[in-house]
Amino acid sequence: MAPKKSNTSVAKSTIKSNTPAAKPRATSLILISLLSISVGIFVHSRTLHFPRYKNAEYLMTANVAKLRSELGLPKSWPGTTIFDQYGGEAWRFLLVLVNFFKDAIGEKLGQSILLLITSVLGPVVLFFTTESLKDGRHPLISPGFLIFVLSLGQLILVAAASSIVLVPAYAYTRWQEASSLVHPLPTPNAWKIVLGSICNIAALLIIFLTTFTPPGTIAFTHANILFQFFPIVLVPLLFVPRSKTVVSTAGSASARESPRLLAASNYQLLSFMVIPIYWLGLYWGGKPLFHAIIHDLDFKSDGPYLLFWDLIGVLSATYAIVQIDAIVDGAKVKQGGERIHSRRLFLEDAVLGLPIVALLGPGWAISRYFQRREILAEKVRFGATAKED
Repeated sequence: MAPKKSNTSVAKSTIKSNTPAAKPRATSLILISLLSISVGIFVHSRTLHFPRYKNAEYLMTANVAKLRSELGLPKSWPGTTIFDQYGGEAWRFLLVLVNFFKDAIGEKLGQSILLLITSVLGPVVLFFTTESLKDGRHPLISPGFLIFVLSLGQLILVAAASSIVLVPAYAYTRWQEASSLVHPLPTPNAWKIVLGSICNIAALLIIFLTTFTPPGTIAFTHANILFQFFPIVLVPLLFVPRSKTVVSTAGSASARESPRLLAASNYQLLSFMVIPIYWLGLYWGGKPLFHAIIHDLDFKSDGPYLLFWDLIGVLSATYAIVQIDAIVDGAKVKQGGERIHSRRLFLEDAVLGLPIVALLGPGWAISRYFQRREILAEKVRFGATAKED
């Protein structure tokens, strides 16, 4: 009598045979990418090229001495003389950025919007950090690319960089990677997850340091300057080895005794962490934010006005990522593959999802979304039956 196949072996053979290695039609992905790029260009031009107030115009024309004076940086500040003499336009541009950000979060309204942005962007950055460390991911989804996008975001707005660069890149890689493999791919080794988490926590600490340091102090200026370079905390990830293929120890369920769910646990932990960040943002600035919105977006200054549109753009980019996943997942099912992840319907998201999102925050929702996808993919790799919708 032939030995009975294990659940894992059955699942692996089923996944391989039922999920054809065919790419979904690119039309929908291209459309989402174009819409995302349009949002990014709109947000960037609306806030930086056509500012509503005069703050940005004044800063762009001010000289180095005036910019330093606005920040309270004396001539005796370390490196000031050297930077003034040899820094040129790069030094002046940095001072413009720091001054503009000082204007943006100098009051509770700007600080609150920054916290709201952080509560949404934190899970997205953790997601791309985790994905960039996985074996078998497209070379475009890499730590270097993530650092580039975040650095670009410091120059043109993180919403613009995410919408113009990150979302189309994600759409392209999901289209390229449509294959017999179950997505998300298996979680990286534990030490990689820990390193990625440490880097993300360091970035959060820099943001909090900038937010909670009293404005108008030299300490705030120092924290502000540090914030402009926060993407460098991800540099250690550039040295993490990654295989071009899904190696057996990470990709084969039979090579592991238990599911690898550390990434899912990370998303779950972050989902709880972003709730107080979201609530604090609403507590600090909910009333003036609502007042500004109902009065023709009158934020009194370019800084909070920019952060508001930055928040809108980040939310748009986040939902675009969810829709890209939905399109690729749905295409696999139409081609004869089994359904691994639940279908997403816009009406369902709007009617059923908005109340819980309003209560716990969009950052909580997207963290839980990433967590659920990790768990369902790993369950299928270990022989669990995927839920049909």
